[in-house]
Amino acid sequence: MEGHPIDMMPEFSFSSLFYDGVSQNHFTKVPAGQDNNKSVDRDGYVDCTSDYFNAVHTLKEEQLICDPSFTLLDSISAFEIMDPKMDTGIEYSETNVDVAKSLNPVETLAIMDGIFTAESDWHYGIPMSESILCSKHVFYICKTPTSRIKDMGFSRKKLDTLTDLVLFPYVLGVIKCCDYVRREFLTGNMYDEEDMSSFSYQLSLLEVYPAEKVYDLLLEGIQYLENEIKKDSGPCNILINLRKRLQLRVSLLHIYERNSIQKIHESLDNISHYTPELLDELQLVTDNVREDIIMQFWDSRVQAQLIVTAPPRNVPSCNLKAAYERLQYFAHDMNIVLRTQKPASPMSILSFCIDNTRSNRVPEPYVRSSLQTFLLAGGGVCMIYNPISFFLLCAHQFSCLPSSFYDPESMCLMPERLSIEIQAELESFVSHFAGFLLDFVRISTHNPCRFRRNLINLLPDCVIAHLQAKTIDEKLSSLASMDEVVVGYFSDFALHLKFVIIELILTTSFEQDLHKPHQWPYLFSYLNSVFELHLQHLQRILGRAKPENLNYKFINYLNDELKAKKSVYFGYFLLSLVLLKYGVFTCPLFSKEEKVILSNFKAHFNPLVKLSEMKSISISQLNKNIQYYQSLSKEGLLEQTLQSFEESKKSLLKVLKSPVENCQRELSFDLQTNYLKDLMCCCIANIATLQAFYQNPQKQVKFENIYGKPLPSLVMH
Repeated sequence: MEGHPIDMMPEFSFSSLFYDGVSQNHFTKVPAGQDNNKSVDRDGYVDCTSDYFNAVHTLKEEQLICDPSFTLLDSISAFEIMDPKMDTGIEYSETNVDVAKSLNPVETLAIMDGIFTAESDWHYGIPMSESILCSKHVFYICKTPTSRIKDMGFSRKKLDTLTDLVLFPYVLGVIKCCDYVRREFLTGNMYDEEDMSSFSYQLSLLEVYPAEKVYDLLLEGIQYLENEIKKDSGPCNILINLRKRLQLRVSLLHIYERNSIQKIHESLDNISHYTPELLDELQLVTDNVREDIIMQFWDSRVQAQLIVTAPPRNVPSCNLKAAYERLQYFAHDMNIVLRTQKPASPMSILSFCIDNTRSNRVPEPYVRSSLQTFLLAGGGVCMIYNPISFFLLCAHQFSCLPSSFYDPESMCLMPERLSIEIQAELESFVSHFAGFLLDFVRISTHNPCRFRRNLINLLPDCVIAHLQAKTIDEKLSSLASMDEVVVGYFSDFALHLKFVIIELILTTSFEQDLHKPHQWPYLFSYLNSVFELHLQHLQRILGRAKPENLNYKFINYLNDELKAKKSVYFGYFLLSLVLLKYGVFTCPLFSKEEKVILSNFKAHFNPLVKLSEMKSISISQLNKNIQYYQSLSKEGLLEQTLQSFEESKKSLLKVLKSPVENCQRELSFDLQTNYLKDLMCCCIANIATLQAFYQNPQKQVKFENIYGKPLPSLVMH
């Protein structure tokens, strides 16, 4: 049954911000007074099953499944319906294609591009049976026993055609790349996002085929093309593009093989060099010609030949241009990942992991897997620190641990200065906190759609670590000399991490559209209160720290950075009230009821309200804060919002001008800088739109989510 809510259609969905004002879940409202013969239940849903049944029976046998857009997802649904006209397994006959056919340069180029696009789709979650295995050339290699492949090419005769000398090694390179990515899944570095189970298909991904042989064949293909270009024996531009594609494949193999950091750097440079050139030259073969060629060597019903298929995923396919743009993102993200191979302080590594979670664009799984490998190889952090030394150095850089029991040179505690009782308790605490911190670092390598859930799961460990830290601090304070007495050694750092986790939980809940627009004031007001508590904590530490201390400049930088972020989100708090006041956002009447507000508060902030630090943030406090600004006139509220964004811009500029050497963020400095610049771009866009709106309130405005920006911007509709 397909539902069409009539009486309870939502006024606004945040998902519409991502689709130019049109929500993905677009509901059609039956016009008032229109006669509707279909049955409507009490919840307002229209029964359209009879229409669907009649429409299906107008189709010819297998008509629907012949459409290229009919996917495995539709197949599974059709099988559940048990309608034989939609079953993809009926009377399947394999497409008769001669993979050894001699191809001209244009055909070879089009097929290589089709395989590359399908490979990109697979990396982003489309099953093999709906992507790369649909290529007859790829499928032929995968179902051929590896012992029979060798280097004979598709024709198994004299290697003198583009099919054997160029396309064959390219296909081997693609399959070998897929094998390397699949190994990441098998080693546990990637989880349940990708279709890696080639063994379920009873097919080979060249697991035992030597990579050296693939490299040799690719290099031979490159040399062959260079000779042909010199002879001027064919369309030169097409041959040059074929050579670039083989060179890209060699680079991708080096990256996926991950044997040498230097080779990875060189390969990423090659990708960054060649990809823009290929994007500029896509029209050497028109889309229509490319599509006609690909369809001759493509079989979208390949899953009918497989013993089992991967679960269907409703992931949209990309076009060739998008596939090459994804490759550019891949190179950019891998370059970011490789920063972890440079020596850096533990606090810088931790900052890098926190900053890496803020990306609005999701890196592909292999990038996240590489980050996890580089960060956590050997059970330590960046192959430099073990979990305990990493934690102790982070705590030392944040809180400046006293020399009476910590030696920064050896990165170890000095237990001989502590009693046996304290030694045992301290050892237990350090072990637990180090494990928690390692889990926190690992979250930065996860799929961003799971950040919030994983952070909520990690929060109890942080709470326990903070309680243990306070107990340990009380005992250690009595042992420190008079000039080293500090209220909290470990607890200051633990509470800072707790605030960071809470802030990430709240900001990701906004990114995941968990709050309707009329609920935004409560979210931003709550977040503003958390920022305020966090700032108070940092300012207490600054008040105790000496300017010459190791941690003073870093805490001062964190304080300025947090002030800037707080001012930006406070601007969005005011902006949401402005849009409600001017009717851009509507607030359902029932949502204003006290019990509904309380229910929403518990639903959205339940993981946080029971924390001791958060108890001061009550629903009455949020209501009081919101009502104060709601009581302002429209013009007064709009002016205050403009002023708030202007102040945010100045605060962000101050942080951006802070020298990198003063903030212990050498690893992630440009990540952080780009993030703050993106926040500034959002502020500037909001200022420009609000100024125009202030002059003419009759103009229509909307939120627009720009790809890669941390927050949506207000624009003229």
